[in-house]
Amino acid sequence: MSNTFNKHEVAFIEALRKERQWTFQGLIVELQKIVEADMAKRSLAGRPPTSEYITRVLRGQRAANENWRLWIASVFGLKLAQFTQRFNLFIGKSKTNGTHLPPKPVVLPINYWPHMKWRSSATPERQIAAKLYGLSKSGLKATFKRVPGEWKAPAGFDGYPTLRQIAWEQFTTNYKRMEKEPPNPELLWHVSKLDMIDASTVAIDLLLTGYQDVLITSSLKGLNTAVQVADGRTVTIQEWLAGHWKPGDNSQPIIPCSRQLVVNLLVLTKDKEVIMGLQGPDNPDGSNSWATGVSRLVYPKTDSDSYGIPSLEKAASSGCIRELGIPISGDQVKWMVLAAGLKLGSFAFFGVVETKYDRNQILKMFKENRQTHIKHNLGHEVIDIEFVKVNPSVIAERLKIENYRPYMELGLALLLWLQDEASIGF
Repeated sequence: MSNTFNKHEVAFIEALRKERQWTFQGLIVELQKIVEADMAKRSLAGRPPTSEYITRVLRGQRAANENWRLWIASVFGLKLAQFTQRFNLFIGKSKTNGTHLPPKPVVLPINYWPHMKWRSSATPERQIAAKLYGLSKSGLKATFKRVPGEWKAPAGFDGYPTLRQIAWEQFTTNYKRMEKEPPNPELLWHVSKLDMIDASTVAIDLLLTGYQDVLITSSLKGLNTAVQVADGRTVTIQEWLAGHWKPGDNSQPIIPCSRQLVVNLLVLTKDKEVIMGLQGPDNPDGSNSWATGVSRLVYPKTDSDSYGIPSLEKAASSGCIRELGIPISGDQVKWMVLAAGLKLGSFAFFGVVETKYDRNQILKMFKENRQTHIKHNLGHEVIDIEFVKVNPSVIAERLKIENYRPYMELGLALLLWLQDEASIGF
């Protein structure tokens, strides 16, 4: 790095500023605090720099020695080595291993598969970016086979391990409660292959995958990250992964990402209203948007049977307690369909369960549950709930309010379909 910041370094610092959602003046203020404190601590000669001087340093107009790089790294919560790694990643200097991706154009699954379609008497035909498997009113069955090993990212981008670590560091910085987690947090399930045994039975092969991989390969921020791959092209993570995907493969319909296993549970009140959940800051991609009442990962440690195989029933029951505070029996859930998400690459089972509780009872349980999570700093993805009557007109009106996740709409469409009040095609 030079004595002054070059255009790439200036752009890199600006990208970090935007990532933190700071104003330029806000960055200067924070940097002044860091500089003054460090100069006093190390008894460095000279007066602390003015805001004008700092501005010129950040714009590459004044000398920037290693102290400045250290200070700027510190203001963004990075060590100097991490700052340098991220800069190299930013300008695409990662070494390559000679592996080449297929030539352009890269076909993305979201553009390849026909999207799921639905309509009702009150809703003209709409599309959702999902591929459906085993749609059944009598109940979808699932069998699971655990395959040894863990998911590994495909070849062609040597900078992936660094990107993976950066994603985890950012996550733990944004969510202080995660600081108690070990450097390599709990592993999750990866869907490596699926097969339809019959019209209503799906068989799934599973590997394990790291939570860091989910942060990169199954989030909008991660998938849209631009990187330089082995053949010299600059592509997004999504395009890099899609370069290793085989279009038309029904057993692996989405990009070779972490492919997490998810349950989406539609919880009905005693009065046949469905609960919707407002996602809080613990859900980076879905913050402040509405989803199904329970929408969660299936965790190997807590949601498995005695043989270490995923249990959708356990996932539904524990999810209902954790997110809503409502006790249910997992064997009461009717599973309707498996949706392969074409946007973020998840495999989500959709189920419906009827409870014996009315609206007021559920509100009371939810509020008590939320207070417990706040008191013990447990994190809580659902921060509010609402109740929607399962009626074509009511649902059509609800969908005019656009702050919801696509799987909420899919869940509502499935409920109407169960009542023969909507058609679904795929």
